[in-house]
Amino acid sequence: MLLSYRRFAMLGVLACALASCRSLLKIDDQPAGTVVTEDAGLDGETEERGADAGAASKDSCEGLWPPPTFCANFDGEGDIREGWDNAIADPDPGLLGNGVSEADTAFFMSPPRAAAFSTPDLLDESTKASAVLFKQFDRIAKTLIVELWIRVETEYFPDIERGGVSVASVHFGRDASVHIMRAKLGVQLVTATTKLVDAVILEQPFQVGAWKRISIIVDNTADGGAGTVQALVDRAPAAKVAALPGFATKPPSVWIGAYGALGPAGKFRAQFDDVQVSLDPR
Repeated sequence: MLLSYRRFAMLGVLACALASCRSLLKIDDQPAGTVVTEDAGLDGETEERGADAGAASKDSCEGLWPPPTFCANFDGEGDIREGWDNAIADPDPGLLGNGVSEADTAFFMSPPRAAAFSTPDLLDESTKASAVLFKQFDRIAKTLIVELWIRVETEYFPDIERGGVSVASVHFGRDASVHIMRAKLGVQLVTATTKLVDAVILEQPFQVGAWKRISIIVDNTADGGAGTVQALVDRAPAAKVAALPGFATKPPSVWIGAYGALGPAGKFRAQFDDVQVSLDPR
């Protein structure tokens, strides 16, 4: 169902996404990512994986063919930020308002660990927090696919008109963005520019405590055609909308975690694993 009104929570989160939070995170100062010429699409994995809580996968980034433009499975012994733009900055610009990002060895899809992101209790609409990883790419993509596994461990949004968090997003400079947003109203696919905000509630919402494979597909149609934005849950269509103007004007950056969490909200924590980003997949 297309929302005909603009919730305060949505506007607050996305205003943060398009302006103040980007300034705080200094995303525009980050160097561009590495471009790989051979990209993977939705079928770029070697083994089908279940979505049960705590399930493990034998898949890894090295086993994907064709390889995605970017892949992170968080399975090494190093910092979970390795390969992301956060890794080159100190202090971490992805952390705001006591947000925490860390490795999680209790819940993962591919052993031995996943990445976990949490934000604290946020008492009212004046409080916000973030804990994210982000990756900037250095070319415009006609088609962009983001796939990841997510398990929301805990969340609480007491107000239907306020509070929420973006758990996965694609940003095109400061001008346009796509979000998978969680709020009391439901899980939403949100598209936003500096002038417009549209949201659709996912037909396949993903509940707390279960691993789900989430996909964001942005058809930028950089040649000037009418683009689309889709969300999939466990590869089943969950929402599809027309792309707003501005989606093909700049190279994308991909953000995962707890982004732009806005109160009132309880503690939020989620695990992420096996993130794949493909620019112009075959």
